[in-house]
Amino acid sequence: MNSVNKKVSSPRHLRRAVVVMTALLGACGPVDEGQSGAVEAPAGAIGQEALAGVTLGIVAGNIRTANPQPLSTHAEQIYCEFNQLGAQWVRIDANQTDTGTPVYESIVQKAHAKNIKVDVVVPARYCGSDTNQAEIDAYTTAYVSQLNALANSLFTGTAKADAYEIGNEPNVQDTGCPDGVSRYRVSPNAFAWLLRRVWEWKTANNRTELIISGGLRNTYLTEPYWTPFFNSKAFVLANGSKHRPFDYFGIHPFNPNNLDVQCINTGSSACFGTWKANITSGLKSVATRVNTATGKTDSKLFATAFGLQLAEPVVAPAIASCGANNCVLNQQQMAAGMDAAANALVSSGVTPFGLWYNYRDDSVERFGLRGEWNGNAYVAKTQVWNKYRNLAGGSTNTDPDVCWNLGAAYYPLSFDTKDSRRTTVTYEWFLDHYKAECAPGERVVGLSRSSANGWASTALCYTDTVTAPRYEHPVQGVPPTGCQSRSVLGGDNRGTTASGDWDSGYAKVECGLDEYVAGVAQSPDNFFAGVLCCPAAGTTRNSCTPRVFATQDSRETTASGNWDSAGTKGECGTGSFVAGVSRDANGDPHALLCCAQ
Repeated sequence: MNSVNKKVSSPRHLRRAVVVMTALLGACGPVDEGQSGAVEAPAGAIGQEALAGVTLGIVAGNIRTANPQPLSTHAEQIYCEFNQLGAQWVRIDANQTDTGTPVYESIVQKAHAKNIKVDVVVPARYCGSDTNQAEIDAYTTAYVSQLNALANSLFTGTAKADAYEIGNEPNVQDTGCPDGVSRYRVSPNAFAWLLRRVWEWKTANNRTELIISGGLRNTYLTEPYWTPFFNSKAFVLANGSKHRPFDYFGIHPFNPNNLDVQCINTGSSACFGTWKANITSGLKSVATRVNTATGKTDSKLFATAFGLQLAEPVVAPAIASCGANNCVLNQQQMAAGMDAAANALVSSGVTPFGLWYNYRDDSVERFGLRGEWNGNAYVAKTQVWNKYRNLAGGSTNTDPDVCWNLGAAYYPLSFDTKDSRRTTVTYEWFLDHYKAECAPGERVVGLSRSSANGWASTALCYTDTVTAPRYEHPVQGVPPTGCQSRSVLGGDNRGTTASGDWDSGYAKVECGLDEYVAGVAQSPDNFFAGVLCCPAAGTTRNSCTPRVFATQDSRETTASGNWDSAGTKGECGTGSFVAGVSRDANGDPHALLCCAQ
């Protein structure tokens, strides 16, 4: 590796005159987040059983605030585990009185920092007549107004939802209305009109979130709900043409009537062939009905919940037995049933997404990948947990608790008046320049610029015990075995252009495809000068996003806290790394390129 020693052509000593900068958080002091700190999924190759053509996620359930280890305080560990499992979606419920705006925002932001998409269920309940259009119109207007408020005041910016699910199992009958009468959660015609009004809201406002019709329970098309739903005039426009008022048709293919309960009660795991075939054909039939009702030929389904549950524990010598409630006797059966259901999604050819119900057991249901709280932990159902991990293409690490035993730390390094290096193994990699450099096992995830002066102020390093081996920060040498500096003083200096022109009009310095930014440098008169690129072990760029922070914060996560209160911050999430930095014509940093691991 050669050190870079270029003259700065336009000195600006006057610009930094009489400016005294102090380190905000201490150049080398860790910000240790402890139990609720940022954590990463263990690295590993994709399992051999990974499904082809179906992306899996997990229904979070009611774990936002009230339960032990809720999302409000343990999102980092939970989403780290989701990464380990290979889950790419999480489903949460909006409008819950126990969850305030800051908690909702944090739940979504931290999911996005781990590259997990968020399906927000907006509850729906209609207590009026299914034939009274005036009542239906009043209801749908109020619902859309509420959805608009959620989308514009809560789930916005870095907390923007990836999808809105309109209601949940509207075809289930319960007594939730004030009169106590049992009725559908949303009657079929009213539900169709609700979807239409929501779709009109989406198209009129150019919303990019996916709209998923609230998942109907089961694929039993002979049940009385389906025909009046598909026959609703909500699917017919004023000109007589049909239309599809959603991106995906939500479905919950539990289909309990087709489980071989007699076989299950023998303890055998070879009981799910008929059930799988029924789910497969049911999904295809639902898609066909959706196409007929909407005048389309390419409708797709989103299984926003599917699963099986363990039988309730019994006291010896009683023997557990199952009925038609998606019940199985043991983990072997649960894993076999999961395999059958997930592969039914694949076989249907019309269901590219499926969310396993549920992450944890509760006092009522036992669908979870983990059991109920035992006073110390939610013990993983190891066979079921690992079956999901294999199907979803997760990490090869089979320990369900590794994400709950990690240490994670951030290190803010102020470098506008001096070097701030957590290692010197790379020697003087940018001669006569101020450098911020992460230690072996760490990576740069953030950079700030002074609000008063514009120049680079603080770099942010991050580490945890699982991802540290990826970022080994080798000693000085020649790539691919060592690190190299890249200067932006003369214009673009990029190890790859595969990421495209990610900050048009600005000079960019960027590491190669198999490298990460381990350090940043600026001249003594504060021209941003370049980066230190080091080879990464097993890290590839899955996707990259620029974060422009020239005038305001642009952060994928706020878990690190306010590590530079006097500057604007660009920051990548804990599932990402900095691959490049751009600078403006004044020589100040302009944007980071954040790439997912």
